[in-house]
Amino acid sequence: MKDGRELDISACWAAALAQRAGEMAGFFTPGARVLWPNTNERFTAEEFIRANCEYPGA
Repeated sequence: MKDGRELDISACWAAALAQRAGEMAGFFTPGARVLWPNTNERFTAEEFIRANCEYPGA
């Protein structure tokens, strides 16, 4: 990561799978943008987190 911290990818995906929005937010830098390549959609970090936490079936 740019700020010198190591990314714990297992913790990142565990937070996403458990839909823990507050915890997920800590994995994004301010102003982060997410590209969803399959559909060419672009999200802010907040939009990406909301979509992952509100997606049915989790």
